[in-house]
Amino acid sequence: MKRRLLAGLFLTTLLSSATFAGDYTLLMYGANVFEGGEFTINSYLSNSGDEVLAYSFGVCFDETVIELVDLELLTPTPDFVEFEQYSGGWTVNVIVGAGPGLGLMPLPISEVHFLVTASYLAIGDEQTTTAVEFCVGPAPQMVPIALDTVSGPATPALFGGEVEIFDPLGFLFTIEDRDVYYSTNDPERFFETQFTLSEPDPGYDGPVQGFSAGGVHDPDFLELMFGAPMGPISYLGGSLLPPSLEFFQFDITSDGWSVGVIMGGFQFVEFDATLEPVIRMKYRVKPALLTGQTEVTTLAFSEDQGSPFPVPLAATFAGGMSSSAISIDGVVTLLPFDGDLFNRGDCNVDGALDVADGVTILSELFAGGSTPTCRAACDTNGDGIYDIADPVSLFNYMLLGAAPPPLPFGNCGGDDLGWSCDLFDACPAG
Repeated sequence: MKRRLLAGLFLTTLLSSATFAGDYTLLMYGANVFEGGEFTINSYLSNSGDEVLAYSFGVCFDETVIELVDLELLTPTPDFVEFEQYSGGWTVNVIVGAGPGLGLMPLPISEVHFLVTASYLAIGDEQTTTAVEFCVGPAPQMVPIALDTVSGPATPALFGGEVEIFDPLGFLFTIEDRDVYYSTNDPERFFETQFTLSEPDPGYDGPVQGFSAGGVHDPDFLELMFGAPMGPISYLGGSLLPPSLEFFQFDITSDGWSVGVIMGGFQFVEFDATLEPVIRMKYRVKPALLTGQTEVTTLAFSEDQGSPFPVPLAATFAGGMSSSAISIDGVVTLLPFDGDLFNRGDCNVDGALDVADGVTILSELFAGGSTPTCRAACDTNGDGIYDIADPVSLFNYMLLGAAPPPLPFGNCGGDDLGWSCDLFDACPAG
């Protein structure tokens, strides 16, 4: 009762007294949000006048566009706090401290203070803009916009916020389908697949600030070896991180994975309707599978992966908006392969990768040279097409430092694309 009486006296004094000269500003920043999304708007006090002992204000908004969900006081250990919620607004009345030397600290000078965080839900239609403003609370309380300082009452300057509601993005997460040939003679078989993003129906023309996802696989068939950035974020993952990367983490469990990416600094990434690979993942086919039968398994998205907390399938955009993603799982068809294993790029099957391999391809394509015994090894860029691009990609790798040929490369493996491999005797024994 004493605290409520003190609060009432404080408000009466503010309403009836002259304003003390000082520099005080109450402000809120706006927010961008997708239709149906939850967001927060904080209220702040910029104080370059005197220490503040108490404050009160109301906040008004259009209840047909946004809906109040929760209020939380950010001022530490107040002597008194009272929230009131009503249709189209809310009020707060706070006594921070009773003055210097009386046990409770007022809000100091020359600082910006967080006062209240308000959570809202965007219930209005897309492409709507609405204001969130400071206001005097309604009758009967009539809570004023006012401050009480160690030097007397003060009236702050006011800066409200603006909320803009956008159409939710149809953001799409996919894992590519793969046909994987495994050898019936060798238990070691690896393959890679890609996690891709696209924005097929952009309702918000802005860059992506980050994304998170998780997935699962059947551990009886597959073991995940690693995941790494690629495409538009591949340059973010080097040993010397540029200012554009704030965070990248890929975690592996026995049956799945999770990834979190935050981009910042001077470089965000904008996506469009094109599927854009962002993560490449390498899997090992487990030896227990080798029954000589075709098996079909799924690389599925999941929101149960991640530690210490599961990560959502979501993208975050500049301005703080987040959008849940539509996901399409990948299907892996594991096919028995009884041809010879091979090392991609070793087209002349001499056990070495050198210029002679590119010359062998050029000779067959343009000079009537003999057909190599393992056409799969000559498809150096792994696109399933045997053409001039194969020797070019091989020379670019050997002479210009371009990307290496896709697997199987470096170690012998089976054919991902169904090319014939009648004879390849350059693989090491065992």
